[in-house]
Amino acid sequence: MSGLPISSNTDKEMKIMKKLVLWDIDGTILTDGGAGHRAFEKAIGSFLNLAKIRHVRKAGKTDPAIIREMLMANGYDHGQIDVTSKLLNEYAKYFAEEFSKAKDAKLISNSYDAVTALAGNGDCVQGLVTGNLKSIALDKMRKFGLIAYLADGGFGSDSDERNAIAEIAVKRFRKKYPDIAEIFLVGDTQSDIRAGKHIGAIVIAVGTAEKRAEFEAAGADFIMGNLKEISQIIK
Repeated sequence: MSGLPISSNTDKEMKIMKKLVLWDIDGTILTDGGAGHRAFEKAIGSFLNLAKIRHVRKAGKTDPAIIREMLMANGYDHGQIDVTSKLLNEYAKYFAEEFSKAKDAKLISNSYDAVTALAGNGDCVQGLVTGNLKSIALDKMRKFGLIAYLADGGFGSDSDERNAIAEIAVKRFRKKYPDIAEIFLVGDTQSDIRAGKHIGAIVIAVGTAEKRAEFEAAGADFIMGNLKEISQIIK
């Protein structure tokens, strides 16, 4: 008599519950070599006819929010007329030009291996939660060979508010995978952590030891110096 277990119809009908892993891009997966900084400078400078412009802090912010803040920082009252859409198109054009020649653009240590390792886990689906416009986010994924793994999610094209972007990403994935049981969000800023908490995700914060206190204060569930051991958390 064979020692193999007898499978039942119940066994066959059981579904494997999926884990959804949502990734921030800038500072988490890669750095763009200053392409975004230069593209914002060109878009705003061209619109306002300024040779030199004032920049704003960009970490954790969405592209539309950055555009509006930079307009205000350089003396333009965008409340009079909304030029955000026009400027975002200009920014996307300049970004493509700058990113194609950005020699310092690079992957964050172990990020490629972390994404591809999780892709080999049949229980995981992966996507993006980023303030980048979708065209820019996908351009970044293509450049570093990650487009096969990270092509969907929530983007700055969807909203200028990161919590809303995270909500949109979850809704999109639940339509495709209604059996998602657990959500993880991986990021490097307090804004990422807050967005993850907003959608009920387990938040993995990645950064230097100097950021530990702010990550803890924001409520990160796990804090990592790099992504090398992420598969030990997401199993």
